[in-house]
Amino acid sequence: MPSEVSVAGAHHDREPTVEELRRDLAETLRREAATANLLRVISRAQFDLQPILDAIAEDAVKVCRAERASIFLCDGGLLHATAGYNVSANLQEFLNRNPIRPGSNTATARCALLKESVQIEDVRADPEYTYAAKDVDPMHTVLAVPMLTGEELLGVIVIFRHTIQPFTPQQVRMT
Repeated sequence: MPSEVSVAGAHHDREPTVEELRRDLAETLRREAATANLLRVISRAQFDLQPILDAIAEDAVKVCRAERASIFLCDGGLLHATAGYNVSANLQEFLNRNPIRPGSNTATARCALLKESVQIEDVRADPEYTYAAKDVDPMHTVLAVPMLTGEELLGVIVIFRHTIQPFTPQQVRMT
């Protein structure tokens, strides 16, 4: 799949700059705030999964500085949009009507098939990306991260950017 972007980090033989350390600290603080928020939601949820999934989607958008996120859960071999953050009504309606089968036509489908994170730098330039959600929403860069228990796929978190801007290896790890 030629349009996938490697998320492996490069190794450097130099000391980090003050600016890099500040950026890393800011990312760590954002991640900790997101985790604290998620724990607050879980403690109030009383086994209602929806607020937890909504909080995960919101935190993924904030931590990764994206525009939107959707969470798809596996059911009967298909991935169904179950939660989201900042998803337009038109996009949510489209996702609800069009569950995704593991395969190659979306980042979500590739992630489900491979059971690993998949990033597509620009879905509009990817000839294998045929899922019509890109015609409903102005998405470009997409990151799909699997939710696994052992080897079993529970679902996929999908984060969208409206610009062509790859996610950093650190953002991929935090998701």
